[in-house]
Amino acid sequence: RPDPARVAWEEEAIAAANYHRRAWVADIGDFLTCHLKEHYGLDRAKLRSWPSGLHITSADLTPPTRTEAGRIVRALGIPATRPVVAAVGRTDHTKGLDLLIEALAPLRDDVHLAMVAVPTDDERAALLDSYRHRSAELGLSATIIGRYDRDIPRALAAWPDTVAMAVPSRGETLANIVFETALWAQHTGAVVLAPNIDGFPEQITDGHNGLLYDPAPGALTAGLRRALTLTSDERTRLRIAAHGRVVAERNAAEHLAALLATFWQPSTILVTRLHGHPATDARTPRSQAPTSTHHPLEATP
Repeated sequence: RPDPARVAWEEEAIAAANYHRRAWVADIGDFLTCHLKEHYGLDRAKLRSWPSGLHITSADLTPPTRTEAGRIVRALGIPATRPVVAAVGRTDHTKGLDLLIEALAPLRDDVHLAMVAVPTDDERAALLDSYRHRSAELGLSATIIGRYDRDIPRALAAWPDTVAMAVPSRGETLANIVFETALWAQHTGAVVLAPNIDGFPEQITDGHNGLLYDPAPGALTAGLRRALTLTSDERTRLRIAAHGRVVAERNAAEHLAALLATFWQPSTILVTRLHGHPATDARTPRSQAPTSTHHPLEATP
């Protein structure tokens, strides 16, 4: 359920943005922007386009070599005898890691789960033990990692045996792991699988640059089966399209340059992108996520 104090803070922030002449709100994506307008009364004239993006030339977004990925995967104890389903998220109900564990039960003999479950600094951290207990109870072949090291999801995404990077969230504004996987797995590795809700359709076109499933009983299991049965050519096509789309649409340095240019251009001139801007460390700020129409939502870590 939404935190009343947080909702009150968000309402106050949007009211202040509407009131102050020189205050603006970043338009990072359609789902969040519609939420802010419909539920918080944001004046559309206060919006400035700043799509969610990544510093795509950053070293930690380059694919690891197969040797590097293999070293990390072996160190984690992930077996080389089964296809891998990977997932990354905080120990938070919204992230849906429990849903993935349950969905894998019918596939227990076919896949290995490699899950990075990052403990929060509150009572939700106890979910890590519940994930491990439930996986064992269901007889899953699973490696559940209770810490975050960026090299781990990077290696899992690029590992040739990883068939899917599952993002089973109950609600999400925009998930960075979708963009990151597209960069890490550009040569080999995972295809992203996510529910067809909230901001995911802005990131994934089903069957083009990833896979979407309806948030219905049994649909996640069906989506995992779909990922498992993709041919090598189909997987390659999806990964190439995913990489191309992120490079074309999610360059944070270009977005920042375009945003800044809007404040120096007459309002009648539409600035969409400045190519070749030299910014080397442009960052897209993390927005507070809205309440999902499907489940209370928290911002991506």
